[in-house]
Amino acid sequence: MITLVLAIIVLLLCLYFKYEYSFWSRHSVEGPAPVPIFGNFHEYILTKKRHFFEIYQDIYAAYPTARYVGIYKMGRPALLIRDLELVKDILVTSFNTFNMNEFAIDADLDPLIAVNPFCIPGDEWKAKRSQLSPLFTQNRTRVAIPFINGVAKKMLEYIESGPESSTMEFDVKELCAKFTTDNVAAVSFGLDGESFTNPNASFRKIGDDIFKPTFINGIKQQIVLFVPFMAKILKVPFVSKESDKKFREIVQQVVDQREQEKSRRDDLLQVILDLREKHGKEEYSDTVVCGHSMTFLTEGYETSSTTMSMTLYELALNPQVQKRVQLEVDQLLTESNGEINERVILGAEYLEQCIMETVRLHCPVFHLSKFSVREYEFPPQFEGSTKSLKMPGGTNVIIPVYAIHFDKTYFPDPFKYDPDRFSKENKDNIPKYAYLGFGEGPRICLGMKFGITQVKGGIIAILSKYNVLRHELTDVPFKYAKSTFNLQPEDKVMLRFEKRKDVINEE
Repeated sequence: MITLVLAIIVLLLCLYFKYEYSFWSRHSVEGPAPVPIFGNFHEYILTKKRHFFEIYQDIYAAYPTARYVGIYKMGRPALLIRDLELVKDILVTSFNTFNMNEFAIDADLDPLIAVNPFCIPGDEWKAKRSQLSPLFTQNRTRVAIPFINGVAKKMLEYIESGPESSTMEFDVKELCAKFTTDNVAAVSFGLDGESFTNPNASFRKIGDDIFKPTFINGIKQQIVLFVPFMAKILKVPFVSKESDKKFREIVQQVVDQREQEKSRRDDLLQVILDLREKHGKEEYSDTVVCGHSMTFLTEGYETSSTTMSMTLYELALNPQVQKRVQLEVDQLLTESNGEINERVILGAEYLEQCIMETVRLHCPVFHLSKFSVREYEFPPQFEGSTKSLKMPGGTNVIIPVYAIHFDKTYFPDPFKYDPDRFSKENKDNIPKYAYLGFGEGPRICLGMKFGITQVKGGIIAILSKYNVLRHELTDVPFKYAKSTFNLQPEDKVMLRFEKRKDVINEE
């Protein structure tokens, strides 16, 4: 009897999976064969042999003539988008149909992260983004430059006299994380983040808790990304209760101090407090104030530190490019009497080209995943076909940014580090929507200008004093962590610093 029951259960499961995984064939959409339960992501979920950006890249390459490909994220069907016209339609033209990011957060489990516009759908997204927009204007970025310069000086002091100064061998992943963390503390809260002086600095610990590629973080992120309903059932938070509590305490302490002293600071938190004064606590509750403050940390810390460390990595591997950056920096510093000011940072155009090329090669946000909120009719999968695809609201579409960035149709010799792709003369040769390092359309990265500015400020400070050289432990080709939801180095990014002999106006 038990054998019969088990046989029936197995049969029913087989029939269930056969039906579930025939979704795309029933809609006449081609795609790779799925594995029961795990869909097309078994190598990521089960063995960690491959990150899912690599899976997207392989699928993208396997269907070179398709506008889109049918895939399965575990048991859920999704469309991998290949056609740039469709990319434009999803991100811009039909934005109101695809205005919901996949990365949805349960506000009960993660009240601070849930305030981040990246995690918010539809009309609520518009409201939260409008609250943040005043914080990331061009003028606010200019105001941040003295803070960034101050942190850069602390970084140089650390390089010169810190624990690695005897060997001048640095894990630039950690060095850049300290730099961007302290920038967030200074620019957002007017605080010293202490990353260069205190191994137990609160901001660094909170950042690591969220982003460090640990086994536990990998499990949490898999649950949130692939089975979000399970995150709610199991009460799996993206940010631990300890970090949530500690961060609230830091923000509240700053707010209380300013209220007691009736003091003001020219930082991002002050802008939020002024908006609360104007619009009231109902719109700007303590959770909203802390949530926007958490957004400063998450947006300003991880992606910027990864981009900065990867730019230094590429400059070490391409010394002729590094020398060209140094010549540009030296010229600008000569004109400014050695001061790293707004004119120097904004004037470093070739360095900005290097950063843009780094983001192409090592894009932290390697895919954009959206859900439709209403029915949408896709064009035929292949040129010459007349059969369109009508899909209901709730359809998951994935734009594989990393794969598009390595498509030789759009970027000739795509594995070459070539900052001249983004020169004034050449950048218009890049097809629109082929470069998605900061997103595109209404949901384009709000902090893009600030992120580029702080990365430029940090690299200018380093290259004005040091040559950055390849280390015997430098990974070539580069290795990414397999368990993270964004692209991060798998391990240390070791480089060697060499004091320059031709420093401009060294104090």
